Amino acid sequence: MRIFTLPLLLLAGCIGFEPIPYGADSAETGIPGPDATYGSLLLSPSSLDFGLVEVGESDSKDLVVENIGADSLSILSTSVGGDSLGFSISSGMVASSTDLQPDQQLVVSIDFEPQAEANYEGELLFETDMPDSPQISVPLTGEGWIDEPDAPTGQVSLNPATLDLGTVDLDGTGSGTFTITNTGNDYLLLDDIKVGDSALDYSIDFTLGLMLAPSSSKNVLVTLDPVAEGNFSSWVSVETDDPSTPSAQVEVTAQVEDLCSICMPVIDVNTGGDPYAMSFYVFTLFSNTDTQTVTITNIGDQTLVISGVEARNDIIFTYTTFSTNWSGTASLDPYASTSFQVTWTANGTVYEGSLPELNMNVLHIYSNDPYEPDYVINLSGIAVSL
Repeated sequence: MRIFTLPLLLLAGCIGFEPIPYGADSAETGIPGPDATYGSLLLSPSSLDFGLVEVGESDSKDLVVENIGADSLSILSTSVGGDSLGFSISSGMVASSTDLQPDQQLVVSIDFEPQAEANYEGELLFETDMPDSPQISVPLTGEGWIDEPDAPTGQVSLNPATLDLGTVDLDGTGSGTFTITNTGNDYLLLDDIKVGDSALDYSIDFTLGLMLAPSSSKNVLVTLDPVAEGNFSSWVSVETDDPSTPSAQVEVTAQVEDLCSICMPVIDVNTGGDPYAMSFYVFTLFSNTDTQTVTITNIGDQTLVISGVEARNDIIFTYTTFSTNWSGTASLDPYASTSFQVTWTANGTVYEGSLPELNMNVLHIYSNDPYEPDYVINLSGIAVSL
């Protein structure tokens, strides 16, 4: 079977239809079916309904015309009638007749491009050489619509949707951060933040009631202070004036385990001898020094923070000076160590003893050890001029 295709404007692609014999002449029934026959001419489908098409856009549908008779026939012209502003054939009308041999087909593509928000009705007209059907009309219908833009509004987005704090010590805390972003086209009111469990808390660097500008973000720090071992699951909600999601939630999860046995930092001091006393010796005549090393180790199972080291000297007899090269602070993980030096400078022959009750000739090590936050080492020295 040979097929002739009438070249037409296709803006949104063409839809093909397989002819289904209708079995009755529409002129007899007056009601067009899926297919319709007019004499020897079969039209598939018998009408074209484009439905809703947005104004400024277009849709295209195909109509198949087939000669189902035993003799050839001619399509003298093809045109669009009725509401010609919405429906069109790219080539207009057939200028010369098109002959269809038995079982041959002609494919016609119709475009619907509404110019306004309205209902459209038209017809596709065929002029033929069939005496009983010289003119055939195919109904064309469609509706143009305009997509009204939504009113400006803020839109909340939370990232991540699930905040996993990982493994959290039962005697410690876990924390994580999520981000609030306004993905809308107007300001977003950040009205409130709520937590779903008393073990959760949050901190922010802004004031609730903030109007968050479009494309702007704010961070929320979530802290978990667990009360029991096991899987933890709860939520943090952000209350906004987003009409579609006034209460957005972030799921908060964690695995709570009892990770410590001591559950505190413990300071251990190594002076090379007595951990609470250091003795210095000088054997030359003037301004000589003796330097010794102190090593601090955290033997606990929580982080030890050394906040400072201070040497306090005799303020009455100032013949000698104890000093240290310690500077700043230090954080020691369990079983980590750090070292510093203590130097005694003596002028002449002298004995310097520790006076802890007067806080003189002592070394202070300050830390977060709950039992020895002020670790004191007594300092003494003997200087001999030879």
